[in-house]
Amino acid sequence: MKKRKDAFGTIKKVVAMVMAAVIVFSLTAPMNVQAKTKVKSVTLKSHVQEFTVPYVKKAAKVTLKKGTYNIRINKSTGSIYRGYAAFTAPSTKTYSFIISNVKAANKSQMMGWISGSKQDADGGLSECYFSTKGGKTTELREADKKYDFSPSNLKNRTGKLKLQKGETLYLYFSFTGGSVSPKYMTTKFQIK
Repeated sequence: MKKRKDAFGTIKKVVAMVMAAVIVFSLTAPMNVQAKTKVKSVTLKSHVQEFTVPYVKKAAKVTLKKGTYNIRINKSTGSIYRGYAAFTAPSTKTYSFIISNVKAANKSQMMGWISGSKQDADGGLSECYFSTKGGKTTELREADKKYDFSPSNLKNRTGKLKLQKGETLYLYFSFTGGSVSPKYMTTKFQIK
């Protein structure tokens, strides 16, 4: 009987030591916790297509920062959805601009693009060329699955652009819907 008690006591001690080792290891090992990306919702005011510096500066009332956005644009005219936003580079580096998941409010077809311009030395606006997997382009085009996809209309598109610290990029969002145009459309937009 005494041997049984001794064996049981030994087992308890071994289990306690293993548990203590597990606790110590879990406290000292680095923890990999992935934070869920916070998505900010932004509504861009509808605007006409005009590319003069005073107009664009006035129209780009929404200032974006690095992060993930759900962009909503209300209908401008007919089946056209246009809006402006601005991004000022916090540091000199190459930024990634990712557009994806375009949707019409009524689930009809939707396609479009974003383009970027910077104020040039003469005080005008110069179109920017994004670097993509397919080469350089002034427009990052996307379309929903209801459109026939060509290399220029993708479900998502990434463009890279080098900006200097303090330089402002004016982003122009332009989309068109199908024959039954909803009141608004949305797209996911990321700046990394």
